[in-house]
Amino acid sequence: MAMELDHAWTVAHVHGSLRHLRQLSTVSDIVQQTPQRLAGLGYTRSMVSRLHEEHWIARSAYAADNTEIAVAVLQLSQAVPGKIGREDPESAAIRDRAALLVTGARTRADVHRRLADLTRTETYVVAPIIVGDEVIGMIHVDRVGDTPAVAEFDRAILALFAEGMGAVLEHASLRERVHHYHQQVVGKTQLLGPTDMGGAVFGPRCALPIIERDPMFGPEAPAGLTRRELDVLRLIGPGLTNPQIAKRLFISVGTVKTHVKSILRKLEVSSRDQAVSRFRHLATQEAAGCCGVCADAEACAPLA
Repeated sequence: MAMELDHAWTVAHVHGSLRHLRQLSTVSDIVQQTPQRLAGLGYTRSMVSRLHEEHWIARSAYAADNTEIAVAVLQLSQAVPGKIGREDPESAAIRDRAALLVTGARTRADVHRRLADLTRTETYVVAPIIVGDEVIGMIHVDRVGDTPAVAEFDRAILALFAEGMGAVLEHASLRERVHHYHQQVVGKTQLLGPTDMGGAVFGPRCALPIIERDPMFGPEAPAGLTRRELDVLRLIGPGLTNPQIAKRLFISVGTVKTHVKSILRKLEVSSRDQAVSRFRHLATQEAAGCCGVCADAEACAPLA
């Protein structure tokens, strides 16, 4: 009975923590405060990472037993990022889109050995953060000291928390995009000359915002491209082959080919290079018809 009450309390606090995060105004604030929210759920250590291509890099961390460890985790993760395909638990969590309970981390060769040695973690839980249909990050939690080690119930709890966090991040990203577009409209309406508007400089040659890899950090794609098609297109840009793209995105080569055909059709082009060029051109135009100051969209600085 006592255990059931503890579990009910934890589930209720998951929802309370997510409500608190939802009230924050920016994606960055949410990411930075998440470890403290997880501490309130009874986890003495936690880490939030963001995926960047095939790497995962810690963006925030917490350690109740030693604040210096949290700082060291962030520094180590920047210097030696995790890599999809090298650390099996994290790769499986991303591939299967499911939280995992990882045991025996002190002696396993398929975990991030440098982080495991630094934190001396024996058992931990990792869960993917999903926004839309894309895994954009991960959460790690564990317990140390006199508290019980994480177990199967914690896997279920972190899965619930990570699912809710994905929704919170998507909502915050939408707010940021609306605010950004509002500022663009104000800048174009007033036509007061070059004005820095959240990364877009309005003037005779306007450096338009780069559409970033993560859907939670950038505007919607032009030409009706889906998020997955946008993922494929971003990997086409630097010249990756279909097998390389398939490996990077954990999809089949056949699925990549299907996405490429759809991209070419939607962008009305016949080659991969033309698709990249056409997308950049459309993105430039879509950022409010150039800027309302340039004579045409081609006068704007191209997207990097």
